[in-house]
Amino acid sequence: MGKFRSWISRLEKRTGRNSFVLKDGTQHHYDFEEAAGALFCYTVAVLASDDPSEVEAEAPPILQAIRNARDPEAAMQPFRPEKPTEAGGFVDPIVLLQDPAPDSRQA
Repeated sequence: MGKFRSWISRLEKRTGRNSFVLKDGTQHHYDFEEAAGALFCYTVAVLASDDPSEVEAEAPPILQAIRNARDPEAAMQPFRPEKPTEAGGFVDPIVLLQDPAPDSRQA
């Protein structure tokens, strides 16, 4: 039984690199490659849209989980570009956590 527990402990530590704590104290585990791809595509769609609220219905599950994280900015950190000046660096998903700006077109 001791070997099994130590194996589980090592496995949990390894998966902990792709997880974050939710507001309710539970861990959200995710596949980084899948989540990063979905988040990148969604971020591009939001940035390219004239009305980001139209895209909101298609938010990937990872974004919903990040918004429910105890520390959303820390949970988003692995998905942010390391070097914003290189290719793809202009797509920073941190903008998805910001409150939408009031629409200046409405009077």
